[in-house]
Amino acid sequence: MTDPARLAEDALPALVAEAGRKSSVLWIDLPGRSQPYAAWHVWLDDAVCVVHEGIEQPLPGLTEAGRVTVSLRSKDKGGLLVRYVATVLPLAPGDDRWEPAVAALHGARQSPPDGEAQPDRWAAESQVTLLVLESVVESPGEYDESARRATPADSAETTLGPLPRVIGRRARRNPKL
Repeated sequence: MTDPARLAEDALPALVAEAGRKSSVLWIDLPGRSQPYAAWHVWLDDAVCVVHEGIEQPLPGLTEAGRVTVSLRSKDKGGLLVRYVATVLPLAPGDDRWEPAVAALHGARQSPPDGEAQPDRWAAESQVTLLVLESVVESPGEYDESARRATPADSAETTLGPLPRVIGRRARRNPKL
C-alpha cells in the first residue's frame, strides 16, 4: 500500500514542471532585495530558464546567488500555486545546455529589438541562467498563512488630480426603456 503523504511528495516535482510549462511569468526572491522580481521564462527539460542583464530583464544578484526561492502562479486562477527553492546554474556560451536554452528563450521572446541577432547579443552582454528544483517550500494544502502584502516600492510618480471635464460624454443615468 502506498503512503498518501509519500504519493503527494512524489507528485510535487510534476506540479512544479507543469506550472513552469504553462505559466510564462514567475517571481524570484533575490538575496538582499525586499520584494520578489517578476521574470519571464521558459521551461527547459527539468528547470526554469531565464535570460537577464544587458537590455533584458534586470535580476540583480541572481548569478551570484547559489539558491533562490521561486514562486509560480496558477495559469487559470493567477494566484500562487507553488513555491520552491532552486539551485542557480549560470550558463556560458559553449556549455552543453547553452544552445537548447538560448533556442527556447529566443523562440519565446516577444518583439526582440535585434531580431535573429538576439542570441549573439545574449552571448555578448546578457546572462542565461537555469533554476533547478531543489525542494518545494509551499504547495496546495500547505500554504503560509501570511497575507503576503508588501509595502509599495518608493517612486517619484504621483497620482494626478481629478480627471478633466469632457464635453459630449455619455450621461451617467440608466436609459429609458
